[in-house]
Amino acid sequence: MPDKLTPKFEISVEGAPVAPEVIEKVVSITVRQDLEMADTVEVRLANDDLRFTEGAIFDEGKKLSVKLGYVETDLVLLGTGTIVRRECEFPVAGPAVLTVLAFGKKFKMRQGKKSKNFNDMKVSDIVQQLAGEEGLQAEIDDTSEVVPYMLQMAKDNLTF
Repeated sequence: MPDKLTPKFEISVEGAPVAPEVIEKVVSITVRQDLEMADTVEVRLANDDLRFTEGAIFDEGKKLSVKLGYVETDLVLLGTGTIVRRECEFPVAGPAVLTVLAFGKKFKMRQGKKSKNFNDMKVSDIVQQLAGEEGLQAEIDDTSEVVPYMLQMAKDNLTF
C-alpha cells in the first residue's frame, strides 16, 4: 500500500452516476451508520448558481448512493438511501450550499407506532412479515419454535 492515499468518491442517483459537473460541486459527504436509527447519507454541494435548489437531480424520493475510497484502491458502497429532503443555506459570506439528506431502509421501519398480535407463528415469520409490510426483504435464520402469542403494543416495527 502506498504511503499517501488520494481520496475518491462516486455519487449515484437512481443507479446512475451523477455528471462530472455535479461531482465538482461536492463540498462534503457524510455517511452515518447506526444500529438503532436509520442510516443517513448527507451530501453538501456548492450551489452558487442555485441549479440544485430548483433542479430535479436530487428530488425527494429518488435513491441516492455513495461509494467512498481511494484512487489507489477500489471504491466501497458505504451509504444508500431515499432522498427525504434538500436544505439550502445562504451564508453571509460565500456561495449558497445545498445539503441533500437520504435515509436508509430502516427509516421505513421506524415510522408509526403499531399495535397488533401474532398467534401461533415462528419469530422468523413475524420478522419476515414486518419487513414485508415495509416493502423490505429480510435475511433471517429460520426459528423452529412456534410462539403461541406475541403482542406488538404501540411500537414501531424496528423497535418491536
